[in-house]
Amino acid sequence: MATEVLNGIRSVLGLTIDLTTFMFFANIKELLAHCDAKMGLSEGQSSEFSTPGEDTPTTVEDVLLSNVPQSRPSIISAYDSFKDTRLNYDQLTVGTKAVSFWSQVYPDQARLVLAYVVEAFANLGCDLKALRPGESVPDIQPRALPRNEKLVRLLYSVLEDGRLISAAKGRFVRTDVLVDTTPAETLYQAIIARNSESANVHELVKVIGSELAPCLIGEKDGLQLILTGKNKHTLEDMYANWPLLRTPTLVLENFLLKTFTNATGSVKFHILEVGAGTGGTTNISSCLVSSARKTFKGVEGMILKLLDIETPAIADHQGAYHVIIVAANCIHATRNLDVSLLHLRQMLREDGALTLVEINEEYVLARHRHRSLRGVVVI
Repeated sequence: MATEVLNGIRSVLGLTIDLTTFMFFANIKELLAHCDAKMGLSEGQSSEFSTPGEDTPTTVEDVLLSNVPQSRPSIISAYDSFKDTRLNYDQLTVGTKAVSFWSQVYPDQARLVLAYVVEAFANLGCDLKALRPGESVPDIQPRALPRNEKLVRLLYSVLEDGRLISAAKGRFVRTDVLVDTTPAETLYQAIIARNSESANVHELVKVIGSELAPCLIGEKDGLQLILTGKNKHTLEDMYANWPLLRTPTLVLENFLLKTFTNATGSVKFHILEVGAGTGGTTNISSCLVSSARKTFKGVEGMILKLLDIETPAIADHQGAYHVIIVAANCIHATRNLDVSLLHLRQMLREDGALTLVEINEEYVLARHRHRSLRGVVVI
């Protein structure tokens, strides 16, 4: 349909619009405004033109809507589009500054996370600085809420990664590696000054890390902390602009543009984004969906509502409803990946495609975000 519309505009109105520009028009009103601007028409003027052999004028609207055959939309090959765009990742990391993350930012970030975990353990009766090499490490689980058992195990793995403890005969023992006595707050101030591109993540690490012990025992709630006041905006900014998330989002944008440029049919595509809500590419709470309704109010063709992918797809979503499903930075938060993917497959049309975006590196924040416990660590 795109090619037919562009050809019609060119032949009747004498305007040439490239396909890339056309793909970014959100609706027909934006296209009409673009055509009017190109022809020097101000708002309120009539954009009427006579075509050869016709007595009545033709408007831009007539050109766009005239006798275009309506056919079922279909993507030709999502895999081919992916092959054409996936290798752009390395080039994009330079522009987003993600290329230097692992060497220049991650070591500081891992040190900061370790410091907050050490402080939380000390507050819960496990002072690693006071233990001698070979001594058993106390179990903090009895003091934590039962629902946080999985997170507690993951926090012990952070201490293992920091080489402060090691597993021995079904228990953890203290190693001979000295505990860094630099307060987490001091480390935070230093890392914020050095790594401005990841400042949003550092801020969220502080929000949760400084309250990790109270969250574990139920005195505070991680989701409330992260979604209150400016912290919510910091979360949204992280998903939209943090280099490690911005880069795959750009790859995703290129992939979708390539896919739809090569598509066929003239009826609207139905796209499902799982985990929408921040305006970035993910969501962790229904309150973000409510926020998104305000952000995208008035956007034509967009519906925002809660979707539980841990339950089977409802009848309206099954089969041929969605052409492409976008799931970015959210599937890892579900309890069973196989079940969640199965439910997504139920909603996918036979010629559709699932675009799954996740951090798959052994990354301390990726391993611990969303994993828990109703939001103790949610970044």
